[in-house]
Amino acid sequence: MGKKADDRVPKGIPPEPTERCSGAQRKQKQGDQAGMAREFWYHFRESKLCQWADPGESKMRRQVDTRGGEGVEAGISICFLARAVLPWLMPAQLSTHVLDTAHGCPARGMKIELWFVSDRKRKRLKTVATNSDGRTVDPLLSGEEMKAGEYELVFHVGGYFATKATSKTKGRIVFLDRVPVRFGIGDPSASYHVPLLCSPWSYSTYRGS
Repeated sequence: MGKKADDRVPKGIPPEPTERCSGAQRKQKQGDQAGMAREFWYHFRESKLCQWADPGESKMRRQVDTRGGEGVEAGISICFLARAVLPWLMPAQLSTHVLDTAHGCPARGMKIELWFVSDRKRKRLKTVATNSDGRTVDPLLSGEEMKAGEYELVFHVGGYFATKATSKTKGRIVFLDRVPVRFGIGDPSASYHVPLLCSPWSYSTYRGS
């Protein structure tokens, strides 16, 4: 005998709504709810909170991914909770990510310096190198290390591209050598992500999430 519909939903999850609406309205509503649920679920899945979830989480994930809008309130409920709790569980941090746009890959092995700038004086806080994903193994700053002020990231772009030089380009003067990105942390309780997209001739940055 098959299970009842309610048995397929993890305990504590509100039942599916029974309100009636037109086909077009129902389709629109389901699409909006499915999108919200998927977005919040992926935030939840990547968080520490996911480690505390009961075995019903995998059942709920299948429901969110495959059932469309119907029953998706389960995903919305728990993922709204995750978004509310995540800032409390995960301390604020400063991170970076370097992408090599000339070769279309993460910039592995790029040297990065982090400086604190105060009254026109610079104090080097740490020197790191990117991993195979173009990221650092640990956050540049985290928790109590996050303080309001002015900072600078110095990316050793020239040194990175020198390792990829060919016999024709080796020994040439590089156009970009060290790329400084100076920025401010106004809210130490918030996370800051400062990525760099670079080639031997250009770069861009922005505040990510």
